[in-house]
Amino acid sequence: MARLETNQGPVVLKWFGWRHPIHFYLSPLRTSRAWRSWKTATTLENAGARTPHPLFIFSRRHRGFIRENYFITIAIHPHQKLRTFLKTDTPADVMASAVGDLAVSIARMHEGGIIHRDLTSGNFLVDEGGRVYLVDLNRAQPIKHISTRQRLTDLARISFTSRDQDLTTLLARKFFQVYSVETDQTIDWERRYWTYRHRRLRRRRWKQRLRQLFHRK
Repeated sequence: MARLETNQGPVVLKWFGWRHPIHFYLSPLRTSRAWRSWKTATTLENAGARTPHPLFIFSRRHRGFIRENYFITIAIHPHQKLRTFLKTDTPADVMASAVGDLAVSIARMHEGGIIHRDLTSGNFLVDEGGRVYLVDLNRAQPIKHISTRQRLTDLARISFTSRDQDLTTLLARKFFQVYSVETDQTIDWERRYWTYRHRRLRRRRWKQRLRQLFHRK
């Protein structure tokens, strides 16, 4: 990923490599990650969710195999990742406002039929005005009718970890108050979020232990 200066202002260029060689060999059967990012970004904008404005994509194939894969958006500069922002000395009300802004975008994303599938606090950018942008969209999946379970599985990836536990609780509460209003669903989202998140963290710990066990062998 690189930030480039242009006559119209700074842009971000993201080059998609390969996580594993098998992904390259399967590429003739799949749309490019740049194209998936573009489609998701335009869907989010149409739904009123906040994401860096997409400008250009380029994918080059040879005999069906993807050789080059780029996605360009406007740059959100300067910015902080949400995980960093929540651990600063920023006033609690400013943090709560940013978290509420994030909740609006995620609610509109879900209402617009998109599951992000990577809602970590490193994939949210906070600009100087406290506006929060969703990024890293290439894993997102369009689903016509998103179930409550699918929403909660997506939401369980979000961490509201801040400089102290009381603030973390306050921010989570603010997020789900806004999310509930935006989705117009009378569900105790906050309580169910914590249930799903604790399950997810337990699974991660078990996976880490298994990896360590096999690594020792």
